[in-house]
Amino acid sequence: MDMGISPIHPDVRAATEAAMQHFRDMGTEIVDSTVDFSCAEPVFQILRAAQFAAAYGPLLETDRDKLKPEVIWNIEKGLALTAADIGWAERTRADLFHRFQAQFDEIDAFVTPTVNTPPFDCDIRYLEELEGRKFDSYISWLIMTFAITITTCPAISVPCGLMAGGLPAGLQIVGPQRGEDSVLAIAEMYEQASGRAFTKPVDPRGPAA
Repeated sequence: MDMGISPIHPDVRAATEAAMQHFRDMGTEIVDSTVDFSCAEPVFQILRAAQFAAAYGPLLETDRDKLKPEVIWNIEKGLALTAADIGWAERTRADLFHRFQAQFDEIDAFVTPTVNTPPFDCDIRYLEELEGRKFDSYISWLIMTFAITITTCPAISVPCGLMAGGLPAGLQIVGPQRGEDSVLAIAEMYEQASGRAFTKPVDPRGPAA
C-alpha cells in the first residue's frame, strides 16, 4: 500500500487500510511490495521537462508573458537538460519497469492510494507541504500517480471511502503490462465487496433548486 516515496495524510491512510479489509474478506493475501520507487520523481521530472522543452520551448521567446510560472519553470528545466540526463532517465525508467513487472510473477495486483492527501481548497494553487515535508515542485504531491504512470502498467482508480468532512478517497489498482482485463475484473470485485458498485457519485451542483 505504502510506496515509501511520499508522506501520506492520516485520513488517506485510514481510508486505504479500511478498503484493504474488503480484499482480506474476499480471501486475498496482502503482502508488502519491495519495489524501490526512489527513482520515480527524478525520472518523471526529467522526462516531463524534456517534453515541455520540445513542445513549448519556442513559446518562451514569443509568448512568455502569456505562460504561467509553472510552465515557464518546466520549459527552462527542460532546456537545461543534457543528453546524459535524458539518457539516465530513460535507462532508469526501463529498469523500474522490469523491476515493477517482475513482481507480478508472485502477485495479482499492486494497490496503493490514488493520491496522498484529501482534496484541498480550490484556492490553493498546489500542495507545497504534507505531514511536515516540503515538496520539491508544484507537481511533486502527485507522485503516487505519476510513479505508476512511468511503469507503463495499466491502472484504475476506484472509490475508497469517505474521510473526515465527507471528502472522498481513491484506491489505485495496478496490474501487469497488458493486463487491463485483470485490473478491470479486480476493480469490479472490489466494488461489489465494498458495496460501492451501485453508489451514485456526489452531484457537485447540489440539490436541485
